[in-house]
Amino acid sequence: MWEEPEATAWRVDGVMWEEPEATAWRVDGVMTNEQLVAFLSKYRGKNFIKSHGRDNARFIRKQGLDRLFYECDTHMWRLGDRKIPEGIAVDGGSDWFLLNRPFVDYVVNSRDELVGSMKRFYTYTLLPAESFFHTVLENSAHCETMVDNNLRLTNWNRKLGCPWSRCGGTADGFYKRNSC
Repeated sequence: MWEEPEATAWRVDGVMWEEPEATAWRVDGVMTNEQLVAFLSKYRGKNFIKSHGRDNARFIRKQGLDRLFYECDTHMWRLGDRKIPEGIAVDGGSDWFLLNRPFVDYVVNSRDELVGSMKRFYTYTLLPAESFFHTVLENSAHCETMVDNNLRLTNWNRKLGCPWSRCGGTADGFYKRNSC
């Protein structure tokens, strides 16, 4: 049975942010446009990306970064083991992030060896979005722009699931959207 959680609020940079839903908290869901513009303007040029912040060797193993994967015919094939590139500090975490334009331009258009080698490495990775941007950011000249926060808060201390009516479901089991 669904139980509405108690309201929770956080004060960040002088702005009170509340959690409007039980599942996830989004900046755009609790701030006015003016507050969001003011907040992001204050941190212009920053990249908001959350690191896992734990044992890096364990993260590499759990994410399969030390293994070679290839997708073919709707299957993901594990081809074998591989080595992490030397001299690279591999990191990862949430695949929710806010990246600034100069960093995105660097990743998309740069002919820098770091970007090229990371694109090749992550082409054969199981979950590249959870590590590629973190690793490139932390090993590049843009590392000083990193803020270890993705501006998201997920409430993991709740009962799993939600009633179909809150998720936009219908009586026949089909979903109009998946917002829970």
